[in-house]
Amino acid sequence: MKVQFCLEIPGIKVNVSDDDLRQMVRQEFGIDAVKICNEPREKQDAILKEMKEVVGTNIRQIARITGLSSTKIWKA
Repeated sequence: MKVQFCLEIPGIKVNVSDDDLRQMVRQEFGIDAVKICNEPREKQDAILKEMKEVVGTNIRQIARITGLSSTKIWKA
């Protein structure tokens, strides 16, 4: 008798569109997402931490809309 285990966790996958994420940054921080790279490092890190905490976002998406490298976002 073989026992099989399934590693999938049932649930609803939530996705946030790029436009919604850009709008969230504009509302909460008063800055366009593409202009984050012009901000001081401390402010960049604070904004990126908030963006990473949004359910449904990922590092590649944040990199795509901000123009920052995924490594920089990962380290923030």
